Amino acid sequence: RMTDVESQMKKFLAVILLAALLVGVKFFYLDRSAAKEIDAQLQRTERFVSVKYKSVSRDWLSWRPRMKHVTIAPVGASSSVEVESILIRQFDKAHEIPFAMDIECNGVKTAVNDANFGAAAPDLQKMGYTEMQGVLRLNYEYQPEQKTFKLHEFRVGAENVGHLTFSLHLGNLDLNPQNLLFLLMTYPNITIQRAELRYDDDSLISRIQHLQAAKEGKSDEAIVNEWTAQLDKELAQATNEFSKDALNAVKTFVKRPKRLKIVVAPNPPISLKALERIDPRNAPQTLNMNVTS
Repeated sequence: RMTDVESQMKKFLAVILLAALLVGVKFFYLDRSAAKEIDAQLQRTERFVSVKYKSVSRDWLSWRPRMKHVTIAPVGASSSVEVESILIRQFDKAHEIPFAMDIECNGVKTAVNDANFGAAAPDLQKMGYTEMQGVLRLNYEYQPEQKTFKLHEFRVGAENVGHLTFSLHLGNLDLNPQNLLFLLMTYPNITIQRAELRYDDDSLISRIQHLQAAKEGKSDEAIVNEWTAQLDKELAQATNEFSKDALNAVKTFVKRPKRLKIVVAPNPPISLKALERIDPRNAPQTLNMNVTS
């Protein structure tokens, strides 16, 4: 009957509304707990940097704290950076020096002016930059038992500029705060196991070429030809395969700016002390270094 159907519908809607209310209350308390968690961490850095935010919530996918509309300014500095959101995926709270951290900043807004870029500001403005909006990610992990440090990713970049990504794997590293003096004495024994530096271009290189062309009254193509001609001269003087490969990679990148990557993967890993003793001419081979584009 219609009345029975209406009755069942009303009960169903009541259940839906109750569920929505419970979910809303849950998120309210989750957001409050996230804010408390954030404030506790910010107290540890307030001597060095001022951080202000408008709101904190839990990320729907990871349930990690996310700060929104953040202003960051080093203590005593006149400049500041605006960030749309900061997601804290991981933050070790058990140690004075965090043994693990995974933080991602999105919508990092920086005005292109003298305060932020110094003498480079005028040229950046000529290249069409008035404000840069980028990303920053820091993700690392330290294993005290193995004394290994893995910088999984340090990435910084901006739209219409480019992105720089760095990773690093070190061994025989003691980050115990009580042993920092010992660390200073034993740092030569730290070993490099792997390092990678990658640059992905997003129009910065072509803008630099265009700016130089405008200053010299030439075409962009002429500037590219000049750069590659200089690299060809260096290639003619190269005496080892690494130098030739590296220069050819840079030449390819200059012609078609996309990606340039440098990888260091010594086998076996090499200590900083041993690295200091290497003849610079033998360093690329010892470090098992290669450059690709």
